Amino acid sequence: MFEAIMIVLVVFIVLFLLMRKGNLKFWKIVNLDPDEFYNFIKDSDAWRLSNEDTTVKLDGPYRLYVPNLGQQIKVYGVVGLFENSQAKYIKHFKELKD
Repeated sequence: MFEAIMIVLVVFIVLFLLMRKGNLKFWKIVNLDPDEFYNFIKDSDAWRLSNEDTTVKLDGPYRLYVPNLGQQIKVYGVVGLFENSQAKYIKHFKELKD
């Protein structure tokens, strides 16, 4: 019985940690073409590639491997802006693939 409770508890904790890291549907789409996402966000006001900007509230970091850069980057979303940007990127990505 103790083992079953521990398994349920571990599954709950893992799911909680995954869900708090953002919109899973969005990040699955981003991972289909991380280079395109990087190009989309690098000049965006809704995203930051560092957390040095303390004048805005940031959500993250979200880690993403970008093949064209050959490295993993940390992406931060500007709270209040990046949520709308996620929807725009999903639409942008779907239009690219059509």
